[in-house]
Amino acid sequence: MIKHTTINSSNTQTDMNKNGFFNKSYYFNVMDLFAFLAFTFIALILGAIISVILLISNAGIGVMENIEEVMKNGYIIFTNYLVTFSIISICLLFYRRFRVRNELYALPLEQIFKHKIHTPSAIIYGIVFLFAANIVIEPISILFPESMLEYMKILGNLDIYSIITIVILAPLFEEVVFRGIILNDIKRRHNCLVAVIVSSVVFGLIHLNIVQSISATLIGVILAYVFLATKSIWAVIFLHFLHNASSVVYIKLYPQEFKSMDTLYDMFDGSFLYYVIYTVALAFIVLMVKKTIAICKVHDKEQNEALQHNESEIQ
Repeated sequence: MIKHTTINSSNTQTDMNKNGFFNKSYYFNVMDLFAFLAFTFIALILGAIISVILLISNAGIGVMENIEEVMKNGYIIFTNYLVTFSIISICLLFYRRFRVRNELYALPLEQIFKHKIHTPSAIIYGIVFLFAANIVIEPISILFPESMLEYMKILGNLDIYSIITIVILAPLFEEVVFRGIILNDIKRRHNCLVAVIVSSVVFGLIHLNIVQSISATLIGVILAYVFLATKSIWAVIFLHFLHNASSVVYIKLYPQEFKSMDTLYDMFDGSFLYYVIYTVALAFIVLMVKKTIAICKVHDKEQNEALQHNESEIQ
């Protein structure tokens, strides 16, 4: 039998030093990382195959001559995303049950869609933090103009299928996978802050664009804070939806401003007011980091207490 351990107590910390980080009793370890990568790889292949089959069935084999451009079609993006993240989500949900079924001292798996929203004020904090993050991250677009242009090219040709993918599918699937499953399951075996960092970095990396990756990593931390504070996946799905929907609305209402790559710095002509706004936004990000660390300590304490209670009942 595998005994449940966590790094949140001094005794368990000693066990971890003795047994090593890669001990199989730690839930989200190297094996789990490879499993996640394997699920993602398989899902990407199947998504691409199904998309190509749809393309050929609708437009004939000749469509393969311009496959790179055709794959940017909104309907194909929608189908590819739906297939890919459905497979990843299903595989991860079954895998997490397989990984814990023999754990004698394990706490029950988190019921992802069960909890109602606690501390709704955290959603307001989340909205403010997301707004601040967009300001703080903005200078990155100047450092990586090619990456930003690639990102703008994708968003510049939004059709109904692309909008559905960005506004509905992405918030639902990505929050279930990265906050509901990955963050929760790393938190079961490791420090909560480690779970926040790892899940946010992986969330950033899947965007495959340096500007988006950096932005999504910081946004991932904000969504993780809201998830931990509200204890509800619905809160972060709503917040993710709100963030993506506002971006789409802005692009549709002000397409020229979006394509011009003008930053907040340009809008204020580099004036003193810009630096005031940027400093305030940066202060909110610092506040977000502090609140995330604080809520992680609360979750670590609650999990230790629940674990001790669970073990005492078994013994």
